[in-house]
Amino acid sequence: MITVSQVVSEIIKRTPFLEDALRKDLVNLSAFARTYRKEVENLAKKPVKEGAIIMAAKRVASSLSMKDKTRRIFDAPREMIVRSNLFELTLKNTASLPLIRKLSMMKKEGGDCFLTITEGVFETTVIANINLKKEIIKYVDLKSVVSEIDDLCSITVRLQEENLHTPGVYYRLLKQLAWENINVIEVVSTTNEVTIILSREDVDRAFSELTKLYSS
Repeated sequence: MITVSQVVSEIIKRTPFLEDALRKDLVNLSAFARTYRKEVENLAKKPVKEGAIIMAAKRVASSLSMKDKTRRIFDAPREMIVRSNLFELTLKNTASLPLIRKLSMMKKEGGDCFLTITEGVFETTVIANINLKKEIIKYVDLKSVVSEIDDLCSITVRLQEENLHTPGVYYRLLKQLAWENINVIEVVSTTNEVTIILSREDVDRAFSELTKLYSS
């Protein structure tokens, strides 16, 4: 038979924002118990007192604070790069091969210009400096365009090498933005860096929020 602690743990795990708020001791546990009591009773298949739910939530909160392994990733000195004047173009894969070949040549010749290509199963997305747009469009079949977005910016975050084996690093970055209702248009990553693509109007707030990860 499933225990009350197991039920409470599952409820918390499926709600990431609640999990994070518990870790930071921001949750009114009495209100939590009242809200979820009926669901806990249904899953545990027995009557459950609110006090039992509160105790179970406290145990989960205690274990969460011990499991947060991402903290050491953000204890390192902050390394973030902001770029502006970008655009994004997404094409159906059936028409992307000639463009990818041309972009590969442009990237070699482009020096410090920002240009990234992500080839998915069905679509290919190109993100580049706006001054490359006219040249790129020459090689595009307009019927294959899925979406086109201008006036974008990027924030690139360099991460410690151990991020590769640390669960929750990307969640922590994106959660910080989601809590402030900042929309993420695209995420591009390599082993030790992640680039977040945003609208120009959101980039200042996003930079401020990501900076808090290194100062909290």
